[in-house]
Amino acid sequence: MTPEVGPGPGGRLRGVRDAFATCRTLLREDPVRGVGGTLMIFSGAVSGPLLGLALAAFVEAVTQGRHGAAALAGCCIAVLAVVQLTMGHFTSMVFGVLGERAVLATTARLVRATQDGATLDRQEDPGFADELSLLQQDVLQLNNVVRGLLETLAVTVQLLVTVALLGRIQPLLVLLPLAALAPYVAGRHATELAERTRRAVEPERRRAHDLLVLAQQPGPMMEIRLAGLSPELARRQEELIALAAARTRRAETAAALVRTAGQAVFGVAYGLALLLVVRDAVAGHAGVGDVVLAIVLAQQVAMGVTQILGLTLDMQRAGLIGARMRRVLAAAAEDADTACGTGAAPPALRDGIRLEGVRFRYPGAGRDVVRGVDLTLPAGSVVALVGENGAGKSTLVKLLCGLYRPSAGRILVDGRDLADLDVHAWREAVSAAFQDFVRFEFPAQQVVGVGDLPRADDADAVRRALRDAGADGVLSGLPDGLATRIGTSFPDGRDLSGGQWQKLALGRAMMRRSTLLLVLDEPAAALDAQSEHLLFERHLANAREAARARGAVALFVSHRFSTVSMADRIVVLEDGAVAEQGTHADLMALGGRYASLFDLQARGYRP
Repeated sequence: MTPEVGPGPGGRLRGVRDAFATCRTLLREDPVRGVGGTLMIFSGAVSGPLLGLALAAFVEAVTQGRHGAAALAGCCIAVLAVVQLTMGHFTSMVFGVLGERAVLATTARLVRATQDGATLDRQEDPGFADELSLLQQDVLQLNNVVRGLLETLAVTVQLLVTVALLGRIQPLLVLLPLAALAPYVAGRHATELAERTRRAVEPERRRAHDLLVLAQQPGPMMEIRLAGLSPELARRQEELIALAAARTRRAETAAALVRTAGQAVFGVAYGLALLLVVRDAVAGHAGVGDVVLAIVLAQQVAMGVTQILGLTLDMQRAGLIGARMRRVLAAAAEDADTACGTGAAPPALRDGIRLEGVRFRYPGAGRDVVRGVDLTLPAGSVVALVGENGAGKSTLVKLLCGLYRPSAGRILVDGRDLADLDVHAWREAVSAAFQDFVRFEFPAQQVVGVGDLPRADDADAVRRALRDAGADGVLSGLPDGLATRIGTSFPDGRDLSGGQWQKLALGRAMMRRSTLLLVLDEPAAALDAQSEHLLFERHLANAREAARARGAVALFVSHRFSTVSMADRIVVLEDGAVAEQGTHADLMALGGRYASLFDLQARGYRP
C-alpha cells in the first residue's frame, strides 16, 4: 500500500483537509467540550497582545498622571493575565477527556473497518500492515496532535493581531512576521525528513517488536528456551533496533540543523526590529507606552514564531494521521465494495460446489500456490482433502470459504459464481475449524457459543455442539461448567491443554445448524489418532444428517490417511494441483500417490 505524496499545491491543500479531518475526529466525540476547548485556546492566545496593549495604556496613563485611566488599564491587565495563565490548565483538562473518547472511538472504527474485509489479501499486504501500525501509534496521541493544530491556528490569529498593533507604532514592523517564513519552511522540511525516515525504519521496528512478542508468548517460549535461541533472538532484535536508531539519529541531526538555520534568520530580523523602535523613541517619534508595547509585542512575535515552529510538527502530524486514516478506511471500503457481489446464498445445495480452472497466487509470490484446479464437491458428500505440507490444502479451503479470491478461474455454488454472492451471506452458510484456531479467553459458554452469535447464550445449543465435537469430557472437567472462565488472563481462569482448546474450537464449529459447507482443516492436530478417528466418525454422522436436510458438503483436511478413508471422495493435492481423486478403494487400486502415502503411514503404526 503506497502512501500518497503531495509536494505541489494540490498536495498541500489535501494535507490541510486531512489535518482538519483529524480535528473533526476528535471534536465530534463531544461537540460541547470541543467548542469550549477551542474557545479557551483562542482566548488564551489573543489575551497576549491585548495584555501588551493594556500594559502600554497603563504606562502612558501613569506617566501623564491620569489615575482613573491607569486604574482601568490595571484592571484589564489583571483580567488578561488571569486568562493567559489559567486557559492552558483548563484546556489540558478538556482535551484530556476528549482524547480518551476519541482514541476509543477511532480504534473501534479501525477495528470494524479493517476486520470486516471480505478477504485476507489486505491483511497480508506488508505495506498496509506498516500503514496500520503507524496509524495505531498515532491514534494514541490524537488529543495532543489536535490540540497542537488548534493552538497553531490560535497563535496565527495572535500574530495577526500583534502585527496590526505593531503597524500602529512603526509601519515597517509589519514586515517582521515575514521573517517567520524561514523557520516555518525549515520546520516543515525537517518534519518531512523525519517522517520519511520514520516510514523507512518502520519495517525494522515492527520486526523487532514481533521478535519481542514472540519471545514472551508461553508456547514459543518453550521451544526458544530448549533450543537456546534467546541470545540469537536478542541479537537480531538489537541489530534491527540499532539499524533503525542509526537512521533515525542521522535524520534527527539533519532536521535539527535545518531548524536552527531557519530560527537564526528570524533572530537577526527580531534584533533589527527592536533597534528600529528604539531609534524612533530616541528621535521623539514614539512615546514611552509605544516603546513598551513594541518590546512586548516583538517578544510575542518571537514567542509566537517559536510556538508555530514547535507546533508545525503537530499540524503536519494531524495531516498525516488524517491521510493515513483516509487511506486505511478507503482501502477497507474498496475491499468491501469490490470483493463480493450481492446475491444471497442458496438455502440448500442441489448440485454442489464446483471449481473450474482455479488458480491463486499470494501477493508478491513468484508462482501459483493453487494451479488450475478442476474439482467437484457434490451436494451431500463428505470429501477428504489430503496431501503433503505445502500442497495447497489450506489455501484451497480459504478459497472455498471466500477468504481469498481466485487469481483465475471461478468457484460455482449450484452453478452461481461465488464472486456474485454476498460474501457475508456465504460465510453465514459456512462453518469451519482450523488447525490455527483462536483461543478466546472467555467463559466456556462464550468460547463455544461465538461460533453462532445469535445462539451464543443458548446453553443447550452449546452443550449439543460440544457433544457433536466429542468435547463432553472437557466440559465435565470444568469446575463451574459453562460459567468457568477459560484462560490465564483471568485471575481465576482455567488453563487448558492444547487438545482441550482444540476440542472447544471444534465445538465452536458445530454451533451453526444450517451450514452448506462444513470445513475441518486439520482440526485434530493436537489429538491422538484414536481421538481423531472417533471425531471423524461422529463428524461423518453429523455430515450425513446435514446432507439429507440441505445437501451440505463436508470437507475434511487431515494428514492421517486411516481416518480419511471413510470419506465419500478423497482428493489428493500435489504442488497445488489435483493429482488423484476417488474413493479409498479406487485410489488404493490405482496404486498411485495416495496408495503410496497410505502404505507408508500404515507401516509407521505397525510394530
